[in-house]
Amino acid sequence: MHALQQQQQQLQQQQQQRLEQQQQQQLQQQQQQKHLSFSLLLQDMHRHSFFIVSAAAAAKEAATAAAAAAAAQAAAAAAAAAAFKCVPAATAAAAPTTAAAAAAAAAVSTAAASAAAAATHPLTA
Repeated sequence: MHALQQQQQQLQQQQQQRLEQQQQQQLQQQQQQKHLSFSLLLQDMHRHSFFIVSAAAAAKEAATAAAAAAAAQAAAAAAAAAAFKCVPAATAAAAPTTAAAAAAAAAVSTAAASAAAAATHPLTA
């Protein structure tokens, strides 16, 4: 009977040890799962922060491009205004030259027409 009690105690101890081992394994698995979840969360956060940084850089680049376009547009408007202010003066300065060129062209045209008419006229031919 004493030997039977010892065997029962040994079986109970073995069962207790197995139970403790199972609990330790479960605890380790839970810790590994938590670690894996945390690692995945960190990777996800890193990925999102990369996209946020990329989006911020793209927004900054777009703002810089918009500012450059606005500056170029303002410079073009200023150049157009300056050219518009200079047009009357340039036209006035070029008017005598233009008139003289037109008169010379008319004279050449008239002379050419007269020469052609004289060459084809029956009395002068």
